[in-house]
Amino acid sequence: MSTKTPWRLYDDLIDLLPADLTVTEALLSRVALVGNSAGGMGTASNDRGGRRERAVNRHIVGRSLRDVAAFIKSWDFELASLGVAALSSWLNSEERLTAFVSSPQMKVDRSDRDIFESRASEFAGQKVALVGHFTPGIKALADSVELTVLEREPRGSDLPDSACEYVLPSSDAVFITGMTVANKTLPHLLELAADARVFLVGPSVPCAPEVFSGSVQHIASSYVSDSARARALASIGARTPEMRPATSRFTLDLQEPACPFPFPPGHLKDVLARFGSASLITKADPYVKILMVDPFVEGDAVVIDHVRNSTRTNIAADPHVTLIWQPLVRHGWTLIVDGIARVEGDRMLVAMESGMLHRPRAHADGPAWEP
Repeated sequence: MSTKTPWRLYDDLIDLLPADLTVTEALLSRVALVGNSAGGMGTASNDRGGRRERAVNRHIVGRSLRDVAAFIKSWDFELASLGVAALSSWLNSEERLTAFVSSPQMKVDRSDRDIFESRASEFAGQKVALVGHFTPGIKALADSVELTVLEREPRGSDLPDSACEYVLPSSDAVFITGMTVANKTLPHLLELAADARVFLVGPSVPCAPEVFSGSVQHIASSYVSDSARARALASIGARTPEMRPATSRFTLDLQEPACPFPFPPGHLKDVLARFGSASLITKADPYVKILMVDPFVEGDAVVIDHVRNSTRTNIAADPHVTLIWQPLVRHGWTLIVDGIARVEGDRMLVAMESGMLHRPRAHADGPAWEP
C-alpha cells in the first residue's frame, strides 16, 4: 500500500472489485448490509457520524458495486458504511479465503475464534494500544500488558482518540477497529503505528491483504456465512455483535521478511554493489563525525581511500565505526555496517562485525530485496 495520499488506500480497495458486478440489495440499520449480483453479501457497522448527503445517494440497488464501494470516500459516514459493506460483499468471502490458503505470503486461520482470546499470550509485558473499546480485548489483555484504550467516546479509563498521536508511535502492538475505514482515520493511524505490530479487527475490515500488506501484519475480520439469517437479523435492527450467528470469523497473518534483517560478511560485496556512496560515522568525543565516502570491498575488508587526518585521530581513540548507505530509490533499503577500523597508509580498512538491511514498515510498498 502506498501512503502517498490518504485516498490511495481507498482507491486501491475499490480497484479490487470486478467492474461488472451490481448491487442487488441493501439495508441500513444498526449495521449496513449489501448484496451483489455474484451472490455475495457484506456487512459493516453503521457509523452515524459525519455529515448527511442528499437522500438520492442512498438509492443504490441496481448500481455498480464499484460505484457503491466508492462511498467509502464519503464524509457521510452512513454512506461510507454502505461502501464498506459493498467492499466486503466481494472481498470477505469463503472463496477468497480458500484461495489465500495456498499463498506463501499469508497464514489463514478459519477457526472462528476471537482474536484477543486466541493471541493474548503473545503480548505479555508489551505496550498494547486498542483503537476502539474492544471489551473482549480489555478482558483478555488487561492483566498481562501495559494497555491503553483509545476511544472516540471514552468510557472509564479510556483515553480520547486524539491521544493516538502520542500513544501509537511507542506501542509494541496496536489493534485498530475496522470502523476507522468509514470515518477516514485509518491511513493516519497506520502511519502513527508504523513501528508496531498492527491488527485490523472487526467485521468492518475489508479482507484486502493486497492493499494492507506492509502496513498491517494481521487482519481479523469475518464474512457472511448465512445470507438469509444476516438479512433477517439486520432487518430487525441487530447490532454488530448480534450478527455473529450469520457470520464466520477469520484471521490472516501477513507474512513479511524480518525487517531489519542481517546478512553474513561474505555477502557484503554483492550487497554493496547495489548502493552508492556511504556516510562514515566515527566518534569524536563528545559528538560523532560524519563524512561522505565511497567504500568498496577488498578481500574481507571494507576499504576507504584517502583518509582524512581527523578520521585517523578518531579511529586511534576508538576504532568502532558505522557505515550507512541510503536507498537509491523511493522506499528502498538502507544498508548499515558496523565494524572495527584500522589505518594503513592513506587507506582505512573496516573489518565488518555486523551488517543489516533496514527499512521501516511504512516503506514496505518499496521494492522487495532479491538475494
